[in-house]
Amino acid sequence: MIARQMLLEYIPGNSLPDAYIEAQDGEIHYPDQNFVISRDEHGNTVSTFGELEWKLSTYSRNLKETTSIFFHTLGFYRNKSLQIQVKWLVFILMFFHHGRRGNGLAISTLVNYSLLLNRLSAYADENSLSLYDFFTNQELLINFGKTLGTSERRRWLSLARFYYTLPSSACGFRCINARRLPSARLSNASDKWWPDQTEVIPQRIYLATLDYLNERIVEFIDNLENLRDLLIALSEDITYGRSKTQQRLYGNKAGTYQPTFPEATKNFGLNDFFDKHGINDVTQLSHYLSTIQFTCKSMIHAYSGMRDGEVYLLQFDYLETKKLKGKKTLRLIGYTTKLSDTKKETYWVTSPEIELPVRAAQYICQLVSIHTGVPAENTYLFPSLSHLNFSNANTRIDRNEILVANLKNAVFNYIFKKDERFRITAQDRAQLHKIDFTRRWERDHSFDEGQFWPFASHQFRRSLAVYALSSKLVSLTSLKRQLQHISLAMTLYYLKGNLAEQNLFGDAPDHFINEVKHSYAIVAGLDYLEVVLSDEKLYGVRGQQIEKQIKPLGKKKILDSRKETVRRFQNGELSYRPTHAGGCSNPEPCAKVLHQPLTSCINKCHHAILLEGSLQAARKHQIKLVSNLEPGHERNTELLELEHLENYMKKNGMALEND
Repeated sequence: MIARQMLLEYIPGNSLPDAYIEAQDGEIHYPDQNFVISRDEHGNTVSTFGELEWKLSTYSRNLKETTSIFFHTLGFYRNKSLQIQVKWLVFILMFFHHGRRGNGLAISTLVNYSLLLNRLSAYADENSLSLYDFFTNQELLINFGKTLGTSERRRWLSLARFYYTLPSSACGFRCINARRLPSARLSNASDKWWPDQTEVIPQRIYLATLDYLNERIVEFIDNLENLRDLLIALSEDITYGRSKTQQRLYGNKAGTYQPTFPEATKNFGLNDFFDKHGINDVTQLSHYLSTIQFTCKSMIHAYSGMRDGEVYLLQFDYLETKKLKGKKTLRLIGYTTKLSDTKKETYWVTSPEIELPVRAAQYICQLVSIHTGVPAENTYLFPSLSHLNFSNANTRIDRNEILVANLKNAVFNYIFKKDERFRITAQDRAQLHKIDFTRRWERDHSFDEGQFWPFASHQFRRSLAVYALSSKLVSLTSLKRQLQHISLAMTLYYLKGNLAEQNLFGDAPDHFINEVKHSYAIVAGLDYLEVVLSDEKLYGVRGQQIEKQIKPLGKKKILDSRKETVRRFQNGELSYRPTHAGGCSNPEPCAKVLHQPLTSCINKCHHAILLEGSLQAARKHQIKLVSNLEPGHERNTELLELEHLENYMKKNGMALEND
C-alpha cells in the first residue's frame, strides 16, 4: 500500500487534503464519502468526496477562473454509478497527474477535464455504457472523439493518453494505448481542420480600438471633477440620488427628501454627459463605471500583452519608471499566474499611453476603498463595484473580502457595437488571410464581412506582439506612431536585454516575453514574404538572388509555400530584418553597420536586400545630416558615405530624387 498526496499545481498553507491509500491490487477502491478533497489555508474542511460540488478555490491563484467541479449532469440522476465513475476519474487526475512542470495540474485544466468527463457520462448514459468502457475499447474511444469539437477532441486524446500511463493496479482498469492513436482518427471526414492561434486584430480595427478606448478614458477624466463630487455624495448617503419612493423606504419624508437622480445630475452639471451615455439612475451609473474599468483593463492588455489573470492581480500602485540603456521606460509590476509554487513578482514593459487609463482605474479603486474602509494600497486595481452602496449587488456581497470585478469581454463587448468602425470589411478579411494563411476563415462566421469584430483580451496580446515587431505588416502610419514607444521598449527588454534582465521574468512560460520571441520569427517570415511578393525591384547580393531565383517561380507558387517559408524562419534556417536600406538576411548581428551604416550594405554584402524606396529615403536623410555638420573629419566621413550611396544608385539606374 502507498499513501499518495494530492498533486495540484498550487497548494498553500495547511490546505493539503487527506492522503489517499493506494491498495495496488488492481481493484477500484473509491475514497470514503467523507474523504477530504479540499481545505482552506487554515486546514478547515471545504469539500469532501461525497459532495456534488468540489470547491477548489484554495488551490487557484487566478482570481477569475472557475474553481469548482460539479457532478450534476442529467445522466447522474438516472444512473448513480456514472457519478462515482466521473468522481473517480477526476480524483485520479488530482492524485496521479504530475502535469507539465512535475507538480500537478492547474485548477483550470482540471475543471476543463471534469467538464469533458461530464459530457462523456451523458454519452455513456445514452448508450448504456460504463465510462471505463471508453478507455478500454478503441472503437468507443474514437466514436466519442468524433462527437467533440476541436479543442475538446485534443483534450480527450490527452486524457486517454494519461490514463494509459497508469497501471491497472493504480486506477482499476487498463486503458488502451492511446499514444499510438493519431488525432486524425478522432476527426470526422468532413472536419480535417484544427483552429490556429488567437486572431490578430486587423490593423485598421486595431488602430480604431486604441483610439476609441483612449477617447472613452479622456472623456471620463474630463468629467471626473463633477463625477467625483456626485459619486462621493451617493456613497455617503444611501438616499441621495434615489427616487422619492426609495427614499421613503429609508425613512425620508416630505421636507427631508434628498435630490433625486435627475436633480443631482443637474446640480453637478452632468446632464449632457449622462444623456450621451444613457445614464438615468444610480444603477446605470454603476454600470458605466464598470465599462470604464473594462476600458482601462483593455488598454492595459493592448499596451503590455498581459493575460487576463495577470491584469486581475495588479495592485493599486503598480506602475513604475525605469531607465534602460538611457531610455525612459514604463513598467507594470505584477505577478505571474503559472509558477510552480508561489506567486512571483515580475514586470511587463509598456508605454506612456497607459498612464491615463491607470489614473482612471486608480480613481475608481479609491472610490471603493473610501466606501469599504480598506486602503487602496491593499486592494487589487479592479475591485468589484458591488461594494458601492448604490450598486444593486451591494446587499449580496461578503463585506469581509474585497471582490474583484468581472470585466469579461462577453459582458462588455457591446460598447464596440455602437461604432461602425468595428465592422469587418473586405480589407480586414484580406489581412486575416495574409497573417494567418493556414486558417480556414470561411468556417468561422464570427469573422464574416459585415460582422462586428469579436474582441477577446488575448487578441490584444498577440496583435501587440505582431504589430510592434513588424514594419511591413503595418501600413498605417498612425498605428506605427501609436506603437512606437512600446515597440522600442519591447525590443530593448524582451529581445536585446542582457541575461540578468531576462532572468527577471523567471520561469513563467506564459509571460509576454515568450509571445514576443515566438512572434519574432513569424513576423520576420511574413516581412520577408512581403518583400519577395512585392513588384518593387530588389537590389543587393541577396536581393538579386531573389530576383533571379525566387520571383520567377510566380506569386502563386510563392504563396503556396508560405507555411514552409515561415517554418524555416522559426527553425532559424532563414532570417530577415528591415534596415535603413531595405532588409538584411544575416542571422548574426552585423558589426559593419556601426562604422559604415550605408556602404556596409551596398558594398557587396551577401545578405543585403536593397529597395529603391529605402535607398532614396536614406539618401535624403544623409543629405540633411551632412548639411547640419560643421566642416571637419566627421562631415567628410558622412559626405563620403553619401557619395558612395549616390554612385551605387546611379550605377543601378536609379534617378536621384530632388529634396
